[in-house]
Formats: sequence, C-alpha cells, structure tokens
Amino acid sequence: MVKKNVLISFLFILGAILLTLAGCGSSSSSTPNTAAPGTAPTVVAATPAPDSNGATPTAPITVTFSTAMDTSTINGSTFIVKDAGNQAASGTVSCSGTTATFTPSTNLDYLMPYTATITTGAKDAAGNPLAAGYTLHFTTASTSSPLIDAAVLKDWIDDGLVNGAGNTRVVILDVNSQATYSAGHIPGAQFVNSADIYQNRQEGPAVDVNMVLDGPHMDALVQKYGIDNNTTIVFTTSSILNATRAYWTFRYWGFPKDKLKVLNGFNIAWSTVYGLSTTASPPVTPSSYSVKSNASLRADLRASLSEMMSVASGSVSNAVILDSRSTSTSGSYAGTPGSTAGVFSPSGDYVVFEGHMKGAKALDYTTMYDSTLQFKSPDVLTAMLAAVGIDGTKTTYTHCRTGVIASLSFFVLDAILDWPVEDYDGSWSQWGQLSADLANGGMLAADSPWRTDIPALSEGVVYNHATKAVEELALDGGVCSSTLSITNVITYSSSCTPSAPDSYASSGNQVEEADAAYMGH
Repeated sequence: MVKKNVLISFLFILGAILLTLAGCGSSSSSTPNTAAPGTAPTVVAATPAPDSNGATPTAPITVTFSTAMDTSTINGSTFIVKDAGNQAASGTVSCSGTTATFTPSTNLDYLMPYTATITTGAKDAAGNPLAAGYTLHFTTASTSSPLIDAAVLKDWIDDGLVNGAGNTRVVILDVNSQATYSAGHIPGAQFVNSADIYQNRQEGPAVDVNMVLDGPHMDALVQKYGIDNNTTIVFTTSSILNATRAYWTFRYWGFPKDKLKVLNGFNIAWSTVYGLSTTASPPVTPSSYSVKSNASLRADLRASLSEMMSVASGSVSNAVILDSRSTSTSGSYAGTPGSTAGVFSPSGDYVVFEGHMKGAKALDYTTMYDSTLQFKSPDVLTAMLAAVGIDGTKTTYTHCRTGVIASLSFFVLDAILDWPVEDYDGSWSQWGQLSADLANGGMLAADSPWRTDIPALSEGVVYNHATKAVEELALDGGVCSSTLSITNVITYSSSCTPSAPDSYASSGNQVEEADAAYMGH
C-alpha cells in the first residue's frame, strides 16, 4: 500500500514538471496556458502598445501569446524588428512561457517608427502555428536630454524625419544672419533671422530691448516654419547664444522640453564631421498652430522686473542670482565704468550705473563650454556652479546685459542639469537704467518705486556719467531716445522729444500679464 502511494505521488510530481516545462522555457507563471492540438495561438498583448509614440529606445519589445509557445520556433526569423527604412534592428530573441522578447543589441534610433513582426512560423507547444502573422507598429521617444549631438541629428536627416510629416516630424531652426546661413548650413535647416526672436516691450517704467516675443509674434514664428504640437524642434546657430535664446523662448511659451533640442557644438560640430551645405532648404508648409493650444504659459521660467526686485531685496526664499556677464573681479559686476553699452541710438553711450544685484553670484558664461562650442559635462558644470554657491536646491535667477547671454546659463541649468531656473530678460540694460540720480543721468522721479540703484537692491554701484556718455531713460527708446554727454550735452536719436519714463507705473510685470491674457489665462 505504501509503495502504491509513493508511486502515485511520483507520477503526480512528474506530470507537474512536464507541464511546467512545456513550451518555450520555464514560465514565470505557475500554471502556463497550454493549447489543445488544432487550436491556433494568437497574440493577446504587446509592449510597447500598438501604434504608440514615445517608446523607450533601450527597452525590450515583448509579445504575449494566448498559450505557451515552442521555444525552438521563436527566434530571429520569426520575431523581426525593422525601422522605417526597412532595416532590421539587431538584437536577441528569447521566450518564456507565453511571452516572447526582443532585446535590442544597441539602442533603437530616437524618434523612429518601427515595426515588429511575428510570423506564422511561431508555434505553440502543441505544434499549432500562429493563427495569423502579427504586426506591431510603434515609434520610439525622442532623446531624453534637450542636448543632442550631430550623430543623432544625422540619423534624423537620413531617416527622412527633417521637414517630414506626422508625429515624428523634425524642424531644424538655424537662428542666424542671412549671410552666415547662406554661406553654409545643415542640410534641411530653415533660416530664422536672429532679429525675429527678440522684441522691444515695456515692463515697469519703460520699454526695453530683447524681451521675449509676445503672443502674436510667437504664433507667426511657429506657423511660418510649420510647427505644431507634434514637431520636434532642433535649434542651432553659428554664434551659440541665439540657439539657447530660442530654446528659452519656446520653453516660456509652453512647448514641452522633450520636443525642444539644441545641437551640441552647433553648426561647428556639424561642419567638422559632415560639412555644411549651400543648397537652399525646401520650403515648409505653414501650420495654423497657436501657442494658445499649449498646456500653459511657463511664466515660472521668466523673471519680470518686479519679481527680480523682490529676489534682490531678499523677499523670495530659496533664491539665488546668477550674473552671467563676467567674473566677480571684472566688468559691470565689479563696477567697471563703461562695461554696459546703451541699447538705443545714438550709439556710444552707456547705462546710468554699473554694479551687480545684491547678493548676486558671478560666473562668466564662456566658462560653460569649450573651444569647439561643446557644453562641458554635467559633473564639471555642477562643480563650477557649486564653487560660486549655486546648486539645485534653490531657484536660480540668471541675467546678463540684455537677456541673451543669460539664456545660455538658463539652458545649462534647465536642460542639462534639470535645476529650477528663471531668465530675467530685462537684465542690466533695464536694471542699470532705473535711477533717480539726475546729476548722473537718472531719469526717474526721486520717489519712484522702480529705482534699483539703492543699497537694498544693488551693490558696487558706480555711475558712468563721470567718464562716459549716458543713455537717458525714455518711455520708449526705440521710438525716440537721447544721450547725455560728459559735459551734459544732450543728443537725440532723431528730430523728436523722448517721452519721460513712467516713474509710477502700476506694474513691473506687463509682459507676463499681456502674455497670460493672450493665452486666455
């Protein structure tokens, strides 16, 4: 009787083992599905999801069947992955229970449509072939970082994504001068006049230059180059700063970071490896897309005049100011006269005063990249910033002379390091003019709340009028402006009388107020 019970137990255990081993390898499930002879297996699930966008290029591709499969029939000839150019991706195929997996040998291309195919050569453990061939379409994600290298962009060009169509469309915007663009550009790159990404706008008591584009101008730019919510935008240039300023502009207007890319090394990096082209890029079909369709205006990425005054006064917690113009021992930061040129005609004059915002840290922007215009590594950048007292635990408010150089610092912190940062586009061309010191060229009323040459807001203040001509602050210097010479002679930009600045302006944030209204917020 005992021997009989032992035999029954042995047979029961043996049967369980054979059942577990049926199909392609041991299953993670304790009771894998099995099919009766004559019942064809089917595909019941797949990862990535069918017709999905944003698949991780490093992740395996899996297909789940309705029953356990025969491992010998799941291989590189029955599980095939190809890109949009019909090139087979290299990888290994494995199977466990009901799941077949394709693991890429190298990362799949970014922003690339792929097709995974399971042929009817795949069979289940009972020998039944797949009921019908299965095809999985998906598109990989863009690069995880906004900073891309020339090789990635070359792949996108070769794959037909640049100036293409659909969810994988890429547009290259070369923000440059017409002469530089015509002399040589990346194939397919669209010319953007650098003047078209800046605008004169009033904030606080007067108009300033190089402010962020307003809604209508931004929509005109977006639509001209056929951009919509599916477009990946690559910014490049020959002068580094125009590209980062364009990046910040699109970020401010609500375009998601994963759709915005900056070419590391810019046109120089491309030219070194692939050479530039003088062939005209094909015209693009304009879009009707509006920034109003973006999720939100990213006002948290821009510092207004009033916000900057609050930061400098110490009223904003967890904040630090980064002056990107020079080192702490030179230039305007150190109060060197004649460091900050005026921005309106006539030329040859300077802002009312030099110096720096109270508590500001200085880090020359040119130290953030090398001689080939390649950005330094995240570790090096982190160490450089830490050396002047900046890390990712506080929001950094970056500025320069006119908000252009500061965009490079913004890009480093926002795109490379993923730290909280805001760009003060008014910068020192605005800040250095807000004085009521009439003897030194200040044009604000003595009791104006917009004065910045006071100890609560600025340090190391040195007035330029003692040795330099000074640009007099006007309500709109782009329309009419004037220069005060050392000998107190006034020269006007044209036959006009400048309007006085609005010393008692009710807002120092007119830009964001207008932009929020445009967005319907």
